[in-house]
Amino acid sequence: MLAACSGGSGKPPPPPPPPPPPPPPPEYNTAEYRANPGLAEINALSAYDAGLTGNGITVALLDSGVDDQHPDLIDNIHPASKDFGGNDGALFDDTVYDTEQYPYIVTGLIHGTMTAGIVAASRNDQGMHGVAPEAQILALRMDLPGVADWGGKEINLPATPAAIDHAIANNARVLLVEWSFWDDTANQYAGTDHQIDPSFFVDSDLITPIRDAFQRAIDAGMLIVIPSGNEFGSAPTAFISKLGLSEENKNSVIVVGSVDRNQVIFDRSNKAGYAQDYFLVAPSQVYTTLPSRGVGEGRPDWGGTSNGTSFAAPHVAGAAALLMEAFPTLTAREIAEILFDSARDLGATGTDDIYGFGMIDLNAALQPTGAVASANIKGQVVQPADAMMLASPAFGDAFEKMDSISRVLVLDAYKRAYGVNMTRQISSQSSSINIQSRLNGIQQAGWTSLRLGQDSALSFSYRMPQWGKHDLIGRPYLWDNPAAGSARNVSVSFRQAVNTSTEILAFSGWGGQNLTMFRDTQTSQSLSGMSPYQNSFFSLYDTARGFGFQFQHQENFSYGLTTSVHSNNNRYQDDWDSASRLLTPLPETISTDMEPLRANAAAHSIEANAAWHTNNTVLRLALGTMREKDSFLGTVSTGAFTPGKTAQTIFSSLTSKLDFGTDWSVTASYQIGLSDLSVPSDGFITDMSRIRSDAYSARLTKSNLWSSFDTLSVAVSRPLAVTGGTLTADLPTGQDFISRTLTFETVTERLSPAHRETNYELLYTLTDTSSAFKVSGNLLYQHNPGNRPGNSKAVLVTAGWIF
Repeated sequence: MLAACSGGSGKPPPPPPPPPPPPPPPEYNTAEYRANPGLAEINALSAYDAGLTGNGITVALLDSGVDDQHPDLIDNIHPASKDFGGNDGALFDDTVYDTEQYPYIVTGLIHGTMTAGIVAASRNDQGMHGVAPEAQILALRMDLPGVADWGGKEINLPATPAAIDHAIANNARVLLVEWSFWDDTANQYAGTDHQIDPSFFVDSDLITPIRDAFQRAIDAGMLIVIPSGNEFGSAPTAFISKLGLSEENKNSVIVVGSVDRNQVIFDRSNKAGYAQDYFLVAPSQVYTTLPSRGVGEGRPDWGGTSNGTSFAAPHVAGAAALLMEAFPTLTAREIAEILFDSARDLGATGTDDIYGFGMIDLNAALQPTGAVASANIKGQVVQPADAMMLASPAFGDAFEKMDSISRVLVLDAYKRAYGVNMTRQISSQSSSINIQSRLNGIQQAGWTSLRLGQDSALSFSYRMPQWGKHDLIGRPYLWDNPAAGSARNVSVSFRQAVNTSTEILAFSGWGGQNLTMFRDTQTSQSLSGMSPYQNSFFSLYDTARGFGFQFQHQENFSYGLTTSVHSNNNRYQDDWDSASRLLTPLPETISTDMEPLRANAAAHSIEANAAWHTNNTVLRLALGTMREKDSFLGTVSTGAFTPGKTAQTIFSSLTSKLDFGTDWSVTASYQIGLSDLSVPSDGFITDMSRIRSDAYSARLTKSNLWSSFDTLSVAVSRPLAVTGGTLTADLPTGQDFISRTLTFETVTERLSPAHRETNYELLYTLTDTSSAFKVSGNLLYQHNPGNRPGNSKAVLVTAGWIF
């Protein structure tokens, strides 16, 4: 009862609060990012802006212990990380050693933590972050317990094959080798003053098992990243670096040297030498993670600087992880090849024995390689660069607002999938107001009709070209242009009476004026370009030529038939007169390519009409068909956006004019069309439903308002717009990870614009027939011009002479 009563009275509930605004896009150029200058040097920001973090990628790290409790690493240590050094399973040695007694111990204790940080330190608003801040580090701890005789750390070399097999078993995609594997050939490449003590060489009986283990990793699809070493050498000193020399291991091994801030190779860094065909360089003067325990205990930021090839190689391993996340279908070999091909060339042009391919560059690595292409659902190649559309105002922004075509996938030479917003290749013919065009289109226009005899009449109108100067009343200075006096956009209509009931008509000219009904074109011209006398379907094209017959049946009834061709070949316009077009110029990015297509578009129409008229009334019904070639409702397209090479439109119109009262008249027109397209089979579009479109206009006119020579009109109109119809397309929106082929989604989009243009206009004309002087004024308000959201308004007053 209480609930029932409470619903009938009292204040209404408050409206729900508005939804919160969307969060701003993330900012990746942070203090944490800038803390490690190596990130900027390899252009990592491009990867972060693309949303890449290394998520889902495991990088195996063959090194000394990693501080798995470090704030920057704790979330990114793979749970299968393992101790292979016999340290009771601990991943890190947190013993506080006497560094004065063991001066070489520090490097061995902190090395693994530092390299892990460069690869995958978390983005957590403290310290620094790694190249791939969400990658997983599979820590393979190789250092033995305690301190070696020489005062540092040694690794458990015999456990190396087991550690590598563990990385294979846990699906590591990258193996970062941060320990030197020297044999008796190492000193061939080490600097003369930096020869390696043979006691550090790998025992000969371990060389083959270790090499075989690395080969198993390569065969399993892992990318091997190896520092070149710091022996001031001419080539890498580790014997495993030579694995990349064999053809079977091509692009499976990357050896990395180090460069300074000026991208000059460090003197201590071993150069490319024999490994130049799989050698890169990367930054090594970096800030990275230091242990938070043991020797690092008490440091507030748990970070520090370092240099050497050991800290260059993690940049490459992290970059590979980002690319593997971005392009999960690629193999390790292809990732390496992309890193090689996109490297910033340093030193001698091309690959050389110092820098190899050059400096790693993530921004370049993320760009498509070679020509990009897509495909339709039939497997036919589709070139996105060839897919363009110039939509007529009848469609407004319907095509550009289609969300589905904003995420079409294309493939590059590596079959990497890239999302392309193909709505950027769609443009619309604008119908926004251009006052200068109206000056040329309205003021610089003329009309006349000549009787050639009792049975013949010739009518024609014209537009004068755009001149550079006008005086106050708008007459051009004829001497300012050598072409002055040359008319353009001439329209001619010829009528010849065959007998008392039959007329032959022929016409050629511009625009969509209906030449078979209303012969008086000296009425006020609309600033919006829309009038009840206009055939909106014919107006989709610049020009029309045709002929017809008109038959008078009894006193008040007539009927007729006309046929015409329509085109956009600018036959009546020179280039310098292009500003007189009613449409604003096409966007620069698309006009060059689309204008030839628009010029090639053409249409043929047949219209039958019947009219009933009395002294004060005209009622006209027309039915026709228009067949378009290389266009549909005035829209031209090419490539994957081509919904049809031909279109057939059936249209009808009802137009009426009523004179009433004293010098009052009202004119109205409604037009409707149904269009069918023939859909080709070589694009994305697979079906177009029947398209419905319509237009209407109405005008109320008072003649002899203040004098016997003036008229005042109030007009409202809605230009031609699509009101129904759908487009169906099979769009490539995904990729099969195994076959790397595109997968498709069937989408259906509506073709009608969400906003309809409506024009409200006040028109006034004063014409002195004795002097041929004319003054006209237009006040126009447009709502959603061009069938796009927005408003515009214009006021135009013109004065001039007509003939």
